[in-house]
Amino acid sequence: MPKRTSVKREPSRSSKPEEKPSRKPREAKAHKMKDGPRPRDVALPTEKKKPSTDIRDYSIIIYGPPKIGKTTFLSTFPDILFFLTEPGAKGLPIYEYNADGGGVVDWDWMRQGVSLLESTDRFENIGIDTLDEAYRMCMDWVCKEANVKHPHDANDYGKTWDAVTTEFASVFKRIQRTGRGLYLTSHAKESTIKTASGEEHTRIGPSLTGKAGAKVLALADFIFYVDYMRVDGQDMRVVVTIGDELITAGQRKIGGIGLPRYLPLPDDETKDYETFAAAFRGEVEGLDPAVVRPSVVTAKAAAKSVTAARMKELRDQRKEG
Repeated sequence: MPKRTSVKREPSRSSKPEEKPSRKPREAKAHKMKDGPRPRDVALPTEKKKPSTDIRDYSIIIYGPPKIGKTTFLSTFPDILFFLTEPGAKGLPIYEYNADGGGVVDWDWMRQGVSLLESTDRFENIGIDTLDEAYRMCMDWVCKEANVKHPHDANDYGKTWDAVTTEFASVFKRIQRTGRGLYLTSHAKESTIKTASGEEHTRIGPSLTGKAGAKVLALADFIFYVDYMRVDGQDMRVVVTIGDELITAGQRKIGGIGLPRYLPLPDDETKDYETFAAAFRGEVEGLDPAVVRPSVVTAKAAAKSVTAARMKELRDQRKEG
């Protein structure tokens, strides 16, 4: 057989190299949004937005000892609807969701109430009283869906616990998306904290703890602690807006300006909202830490915090003077 020889074919000089088709630039895909305009319908901003000084634009958690007046405080807010998970507002003239049926008796009622809010423009503000019982209801609801008695029983590497946390936070996010003010109350709880050096001290904070507590606290713009303090020889209700290692509290500065550390509430409880709203507008100076002392009923951790703040302020004033 004759040997086969391979012949290398060269392209003719007149032939042009094959051109690859040019790629068309990808079109930007718009993110899906449930409500509001689509991104392609929104122009980029041309100026900075102005910070809101309206208290109703923020979500707030208020906690403190029993009978300090947390529910009464919220009842002074304008056009507020209460989701009550515990009794305690029988003597207050308020709008209460499912008042004839006992308020929020379980998590199904809470979810149904939020759905009703999403379908109406009624009510400017929403008060949930209390977070603690609402969380228990949420946990029971999730466990019932998962057919277990308690998240520990699921033995699913924490998935049921995560489901409780997600469900709990999602309800409050839904309320926030309606554009209403959201205000939540919680009981106060003192717990022993161990520092890295091994030193132990008592800290006071909302009784809702764990992952769910951390997630809900992160949703709030402000966390306020209220207790009785002694000022000029008289006991009065004082809101603590700035926390430390002894008190859980915090705030977002409005236009770079923060609320006073100690905000006094008036003797007339019906004026609570007016005082609070004025503080948000920068019209209330607050109490000088040097004159704030613990009362005989002030929680142990709060008393220690107030005393430390007072001593520091007095030292600073002596240095300046």
